[in-house]
Amino acid sequence: MSLNMKRLTGIIMSFLMIFIMIFQGLNLTVYADGLAVDARITSFQILNTSNQPVTETEKSATLKLDFNFEMPESIFLDNGNYFDIKIPEEFDLTTAVTYPTTFDIKDENGTVVGTATIQPNAATATGGGGNVHVVFNENATGKYKFKGHLHFDLKINKKRVGDNQTINVKAGVNNREDLTPGPKPIIVKPDRALSTVEVIGKWAKAPTVPNQAAWGVRVNRTKQYLKNVVITDKITSNNGHFIDPDSLPTVITSENFKLMKCEYNASGNPTSYTGEVVDISDKITFNEDKTEFRLDLGDIGTQSYFLSYKSTVEYGDIVQSNNATLTSSTNPTQSSSGTWKYRHSGGAAGGVLGKKLKLRKVDVDNGAPLAGATFKVTKSDGTSFNLTTSADGTVISDQLMQGRYKVKEINAPEGYELDPNEYSVYVYDDVGGTLTIKDKMDKTYVKVSKEWVGPKGSSATIHLWADGVDTGKSVTLNERNNWQHTFEGLKKKN
Repeated sequence: MSLNMKRLTGIIMSFLMIFIMIFQGLNLTVYADGLAVDARITSFQILNTSNQPVTETEKSATLKLDFNFEMPESIFLDNGNYFDIKIPEEFDLTTAVTYPTTFDIKDENGTVVGTATIQPNAATATGGGGNVHVVFNENATGKYKFKGHLHFDLKINKKRVGDNQTINVKAGVNNREDLTPGPKPIIVKPDRALSTVEVIGKWAKAPTVPNQAAWGVRVNRTKQYLKNVVITDKITSNNGHFIDPDSLPTVITSENFKLMKCEYNASGNPTSYTGEVVDISDKITFNEDKTEFRLDLGDIGTQSYFLSYKSTVEYGDIVQSNNATLTSSTNPTQSSSGTWKYRHSGGAAGGVLGKKLKLRKVDVDNGAPLAGATFKVTKSDGTSFNLTTSADGTVISDQLMQGRYKVKEINAPEGYELDPNEYSVYVYDDVGGTLTIKDKMDKTYVKVSKEWVGPKGSSATIHLWADGVDTGKSVTLNERNNWQHTFEGLKKKN
């Protein structure tokens, strides 16, 4: 071997020794494909639907479990590595609020690096809860010091947990309890008693898709004697429209204005969902943009019903509000409001609108966004601030306290009428608040008349043009209209 070759070999061996010493010092472990990794839960919270931590809850309330996890610094991840989080049996993962049961885990750049699957156990007196199985994909290969987050909604396991019982919530990882924080106690209170005279009660059903809300309405749960019954509903957030009713038998499965005869239990839920369905497709009327409907039920006596219907949720919003009212000639008028939130399981932070108010201004005819609308927003203490829409027709406030706010337009976009209405909108801690206001263009009119120079004809047809384009409006002038006409309801600004 030559002297140069010996020197080269020595240099290579020196570098190899350096790398070996470095990695021995770091004590890094590369986990093979498909092996379990011992992730550590660094924190977890039990939250209500407003994203506030709770130490007590009503038995029927929807809760959220929120976890932060991290990998030990000594672990390099590989495709197929996984870990499991055990959810205590005092919880119920089988209801519709736990949705979806499979969702993505993302890194700090928004890249999907894994998938979480919720595996529920049957909610019984002796069992419940379940498992969350997190599996990493090829995008996680080579990552270390990895930190992540996941959350999902769930219910209390009513068959296992009694009234006024304190449960100590503690999760586990890979059948180990030393990888999670200590237990969090939560007191489970009985549900509040329902009104003894309620004739209408409304709520949003658990979301299943991001652009459609489903609603449930209790009708005459307390069996009052009702005549000339009319139910109305209005989407107060103005960000969607009601979906047309279906007739029998389609409505049984579509639930687009499904009215079912039923009885109610003490919790306010139908005792059965297989009652007789009444076809009301010919009893529903809408306003022009289908943000309001009217249902004429007539005389229903003491019959109880459960009404289901749906609405679209537009503009990518994650919250929608509406208000239903029942009037009767034999009972005082009652109203019930509902708020739909697109709450769903996930591996990333919650909605960006948390604690903020988003206002949107659009043209009532074509939905085009309108810039330059200024709104006065009034807080519950009487103080106020202004918001002005930008080029996309929207404006978002700074963070606000959860609560109800009044909104009134004080400056309309150029060429549009000022909306005289004052609106009420609720801002939530988790999804904020959204309100869409629709404006009409300022209207004007054009008077036309015909004067003959020379021989007088029998008629003259006038066509109305705007900016060099025929509007399609025309009139024939003659003796009967005194050779005059007024084109009304024209847009002041085309």
